[in-house]
Amino acid sequence: YEDKAGLAEAEWNLAQTSFYRRDRPGAIRHGERALALAESLERPKLVARSHNILSYAKSGPASLPQLAQAKSHAAAAKALYATLGNRAMEIDCLNMLGSIAIHSGRPAAAEPLLRQAREASVEIGNEWGQANTAFNLAQALLELGQYGEALARAEESVAIAQSGEPTPMVAGTLSVRGGIWRALLALDAALEDHLAAKRLFADTPNPHITHLMAADLCADYALMGQWDDAHRCAWQAIQYDRADAWLFSGFSEWLLVAALLHGGDAALAQQTMHEFIYL
Repeated sequence: YEDKAGLAEAEWNLAQTSFYRRDRPGAIRHGERALALAESLERPKLVARSHNILSYAKSGPASLPQLAQAKSHAAAAKALYATLGNRAMEIDCLNMLGSIAIHSGRPAAAEPLLRQAREASVEIGNEWGQANTAFNLAQALLELGQYGEALARAEESVAIAQSGEPTPMVAGTLSVRGGIWRALLALDAALEDHLAAKRLFADTPNPHITHLMAADLCADYALMGQWDDAHRCAWQAIQYDRADAWLFSGFSEWLLVAALLHGGDAALAQQTMHEFIYL
């Protein structure tokens, strides 16, 4: 194939398509090919785009062994976008670095990155960047026990996300806000948010949203002492491969395991906890 530039663009497009089709291995394979070709052609914009898609494909709670690589890709993309003067994509990379820090168990490291990204998003009027950053910042603040501001940032992300069409982002923001309500033991409010998120995709099921909402609802019902409902939702949650999860709103695995135990599924509870620990 003599047209290396065309091939590089094709590989990047295939990486994007694979990512949005939830084919993580395909996204990584095509992204790495695009990156190698872009670097050999010395095309900084394509190099930046390739690093960016690889940071997404290698990040998330399902890819813990790859998080160091995802961080490296996000940092490389951020540096290139800063040089190119593309502030929106620089913000996107900052947001990804913050998300990676959360998934690595370092919410304190995520906080300043996400505050910087949010401030820059507001400055340039990038509402999508602001919603995405507020979503991640709310998670970091929740893990740090800063519940008041966590709730404020979650409210911000929900309001912006709901201004458009229903998307996984809307469900994700409702999940996070519900998780904060649950941490505050405002269980009715938590349940309301998580049921609302579930209803968004009732007619067009999305396996990742279904898994996320089942896990959230299981945790809500468990803390309410409604163990039959919690057990039913636990079973729904474990039908999906958590190693393929693309959305994350905090750790509630212990409540899922508790629901399985209450339902008499001790062996399955043990297996579920083992899978979570060694994911």
